Amino acid sequence: MRKKLLSVILSLSIFLLSSCGDKNTAQTEASGTSSPETLQSSATTTQIEETKQDAKADFVVNNDSYRALYYIDYTQDYKFDEFIEDGGAASTQELVQYAYKAFPNIKLDLSALGYGCSSFCTQSTDGNIIFGRNFDMDTANSSSYLIVHTAPENGYESYSTVSLKFLGITTPKEPKDDTSPLLLAPYIPLDGINSQGLAICVLQLGSPEIHTSDSSVDMTSTTIIRNVLDNAKNVSEAIEIFKSCNLHTDGFAYHYMVGDSEGNSAIIEFVDNEMLVEYKTENIQVCANTYVTDEGISFYNDANAADSLNRMNAILNSVQANGFDLPTENAFAALKAASSSYTRWSIVYNLTDKTMDIAINQKFGKTYSFSFNK
Repeated sequence: MRKKLLSVILSLSIFLLSSCGDKNTAQTEASGTSSPETLQSSATTTQIEETKQDAKADFVVNNDSYRALYYIDYTQDYKFDEFIEDGGAASTQELVQYAYKAFPNIKLDLSALGYGCSSFCTQSTDGNIIFGRNFDMDTANSSSYLIVHTAPENGYESYSTVSLKFLGITTPKEPKDDTSPLLLAPYIPLDGINSQGLAICVLQLGSPEIHTSDSSVDMTSTTIIRNVLDNAKNVSEAIEIFKSCNLHTDGFAYHYMVGDSEGNSAIIEFVDNEMLVEYKTENIQVCANTYVTDEGISFYNDANAADSLNRMNAILNSVQANGFDLPTENAFAALKAASSSYTRWSIVYNLTDKTMDIAINQKFGKTYSFSFNK
């Protein structure tokens, strides 16, 4: 677990990642800085500004375009160690209560949690381990998107993706003070990759909520992702983290796909509140919004299973059609095959090179790249 107390000042570097053309890819390294050319070109269109004043964060989201992509370098201690020491949170309401304790002036509305998706993990013919993920969400529950970079000192550096609607940010402007819900951004990741080449994503299921009770530490559907990104270097360690915590979800059940740089992947499900793991046994593992374990399939009657299976088959067929030759563009082609009008972002994680490429709003020709290379 990691925390990084670099300053008493909350230092949040936030940039709008604006794409000006199919080949204008924003190259961002672990330091959180873009290349000068990219940063300058995006600065001409960005409405996100970062300054420091009165020893407080002074940031504003003031973007005219809807469903844009933002980046934040979160260098303050986000107090996840304390969150675990306090026993975590068993619901969104408890997470909000902790947020008020950790960030006394914060203003939050976390009522919009819920999401679809599809994902896959495979080894490309060049030996690289590729983890792909579509995030799907209906129009009413989506706004803009945020890449969160964290690098506290007691765990692993990571990039994760957050829907700003899930933080209650739905208007063009965000207050320039310490009331901002952006302070809680590290707690609401929907997918991510860490510096060890471990990737994880969450996918919604239609069955009842999950509530396990074998541990003294409680996790919500998104804080468990933060726990894994901060503390797991491979699939085995991620599974142990799931086993060591109680998982509590609001409104729905979820399952999780994890993959690592050694080529391992697994889907973690809960059937009648019992944890089950489906490991990758072939060269590719795919996942969507229906159960994959035999126990889950037999226990729950998923009326929408056919749609999920169609998306899973679309990914599988695309990957196989390319003979498992998966440079980034072919990996995106597989995600495109499974996408819909509800697809908000698509991400290709290269777990071998430890890179992340993201396309938003089905614009697969315009991507943004992040890496841990110094």
